[in-house]
Amino acid sequence: MQTEEIILTVPSDVARRFRDATPEQRERAKEAVAQAVMSRDEQVRELERRMNQMAATARERGLTDARLEELLRGDG
Repeated sequence: MQTEEIILTVPSDVARRFRDATPEQRERAKEAVAQAVMSRDEQVRELERRMNQMAATARERGLTDARLEELLRGDG
């Protein structure tokens, strides 16, 4: 995904908490802000893209429909 820098003005306590956050917490916060500004349709398209990407990875690793059914039933 292509990214671009933006500047947001936030209350001082929010800025302080962001600066004090761990890199993982900062990343989650940035993702939350991005999701908040995306339209519903964009969110649906992004979800579908990620689900398709996960399905492709699972297929590449050998997950078949039959094996998935076994896992979902708790047989495996």
